[in-house]
Amino acid sequence: MIPALIPYFETPSIPLFGDLAIHGFGVLVAIGFWVGTWLATVKCRRDGLNPELPGSLVGYLIIATFVGGHLFHAFFYEWDHYRDNLVELLYFWDGLSSTGGLLCAIAVSIWFIKIKHKSPVLPYADALAWGLMTGWIFGRLGCFVAHDHPGMVTEFALGVVGICPASGESVACHDLGLYEAIWAMVCAIIFHALDRKPRAPGFFVTLMCLFYGPYRFLSDFLRH
Repeated sequence: MIPALIPYFETPSIPLFGDLAIHGFGVLVAIGFWVGTWLATVKCRRDGLNPELPGSLVGYLIIATFVGGHLFHAFFYEWDHYRDNLVELLYFWDGLSSTGGLLCAIAVSIWFIKIKHKSPVLPYADALAWGLMTGWIFGRLGCFVAHDHPGMVTEFALGVVGICPASGESVACHDLGLYEAIWAMVCAIIFHALDRKPRAPGFFVTLMCLFYGPYRFLSDFLRH
């Protein structure tokens, strides 16, 4: 028995109709979008920007995150499965990649801010990055409760028992969703501390890339 502090658990779901149900993952992701949008609105108002823009953008971001995240997951992680089940490419709620969702959300944000609203991109992008870094915590906690990012077998205390594919119910694996939620908490604290004085446009977007990119690269070495 591998010593791990976190036992396997399942979050309850609320059935709606057919196979459709409300799961802990969806609830936490929704909370993350709400918190991130609210904080971005606060920052826009404080920095003299249009405070209504983040709220107008969030619907586009939700669609972009799910569509981009699902297609990235399908093409780069499980194409052997999806090429024989092409209809499942339309199941945008099933199988998500944060990298794909983030890239698609960035592209949509640039279009929305620069082309649709004729506004400078970097100040609003900073507000979004600053707010959504906190929202990211809840999104990754959603991945944690869904156990959908298991890594390699581990004896680390934060390993989660029973989530390892084909490794047995008593074996613990790294839970990459949990690790990223913890990292997002650290980043959010730093973001809030650095926002105590004015920063050059693009500061928080750059910082987000510097914090997230290397972390994501290193965490891939823990994948199963």
